[in-house]
Amino acid sequence: MGIFKYSPAMDCRNPIRLWVIPLILALVILSPSAYATSKISTAHFDINYANVSDALAERFAEDIEQAYQDVGKFLGKDISQRISVSISDDHLFPHYKRSKKLIAVPGNRLRGDAPGPPHLRGRGPGTPSLVSNVLMSSKNKVWGKFLETGFESYMYELFHKKYDRAFPTMGKEIHQATALAYRRFSRLFPLKDVEEARTRRQRHGGTRQLAYLQEASFVKFLIETYGKDKFIRVFDGETFDVVYSKNIGMLEREWLKLINGIRITN
Repeated sequence: MGIFKYSPAMDCRNPIRLWVIPLILALVILSPSAYATSKISTAHFDINYANVSDALAERFAEDIEQAYQDVGKFLGKDISQRISVSISDDHLFPHYKRSKKLIAVPGNRLRGDAPGPPHLRGRGPGTPSLVSNVLMSSKNKVWGKFLETGFESYMYELFHKKYDRAFPTMGKEIHQATALAYRRFSRLFPLKDVEEARTRRQRHGGTRQLAYLQEASFVKFLIETYGKDKFIRVFDGETFDVVYSKNIGMLEREWLKLINGIRITN
């Protein structure tokens, strides 16, 4: 028969034991893997979710279907196949993985406890922006990323139900937000340099915001001044010169005139 040796750590009165066991239990309970994955299917999306309530998942399902109806009608495009959605705390930010036909959404964006400044913690997943990624993929070899990013922000402004303080506009109309950032930084990037400014991680967050705003503002200017059909032609790979009978420099000057003429309101 083996000899049992008493250890103080085994004593339930030991203070270490008193907090270690509840801590372990809490970690197990709060671990993402401790939650079963549930599924909702809509007309166009298969949504797998964990760590969010059924009510939040159902609301997201309604929102993304509505976003599909809105953006699809605007573009005159349909989703050619069903799209999978993963709602999980494993995702850092909302995005569309084109190679996997998968929309990834952090659970905290639905729960309203995303990290960041207090006024941003309730920001949603941006379903119009996500759907625009599904429906549109630019074939423009020079301006593709610029146009895609700007179009996402424009769709968010146009179709998001709650006009919240989401990045990059922070709750303002796109041109207003761009003009305000212009005054704040006393500069705008030349449009040819905007994508590089947005993607360089070492840049100050404010100047990255300015780059995002410029993309959104210029896309909005093109669509609302010359129409979405011409914009889609450029998005799909034609040059500005062919579509607008103006080069990018001429269009940029027209856009700058618009921004300079905006009266800033609080």
